[in-house]
Amino acid sequence: MCHSCRIRVVRQNIFPENMWVFMKFKKISLLPRKRFWHAYFIAWITSLISILLSIAPFFWTEVVYDPTIAVLTATLVCLIWYTYFTYRAVNNEPMTQLDFGFGYQKEPVATLSLDTQNQRNHNVLCVIHFSIQTYRGEWPMPPPYTGQTDDQLHLKPGEAFHGSIHIQELIDSLPLDKRTVVVTAEGKWQDEVNEEGIIGPKNWSLDLQNQSMRRLYSKSELDAELLKMKTA
Repeated sequence: MCHSCRIRVVRQNIFPENMWVFMKFKKISLLPRKRFWHAYFIAWITSLISILLSIAPFFWTEVVYDPTIAVLTATLVCLIWYTYFTYRAVNNEPMTQLDFGFGYQKEPVATLSLDTQNQRNHNVLCVIHFSIQTYRGEWPMPPPYTGQTDDQLHLKPGEAFHGSIHIQELIDSLPLDKRTVVVTAEGKWQDEVNEEGIIGPKNWSLDLQNQSMRRLYSKSELDAELLKMKTA
């Protein structure tokens, strides 16, 4: 199948977001963000060594409990964790964030557009998987939308990837009553400090004939739309 694809990358400004966004967690993890792992483990190791050195004499000699040693050990442990949290506060940059934008226009040439923007201050490698499900199955996509690592994008801070795919051939191959498709966009990213994340998946029901689009927010909505599309 023949596809045409045009891609351009432009620089955009980074706009600060509401800080409350970063206080909404989907799950609680005992580990800090990946960029702080080395400091986190150093803090734990030095704390344990301090405690072991303070109590070690009790294991092989008869030593009288000395509150001064206990106070000094507690102070040292507090100083270690104070240093750790100070380091985190000083280097607490917002986590890398990417997002998708999706659009469709029927005239003059039927075109799907997909925007991916790097909204943070780190260089990012991103792999995008963009798929179109018809009643016959998935329509093959051109690079860089295949989800393969060979098609990864390099986004600098504030840059956005703008891609468009001409799908007139797809529309012409579908019967008039079968021109509703499901579009899915998802991706994986890795930034320069080795943090990783995923985008999506985001799903839309798209009526290619009437140029209408509806977001599918849940898996049940997606399954119902796929079933309706194949049985209609």
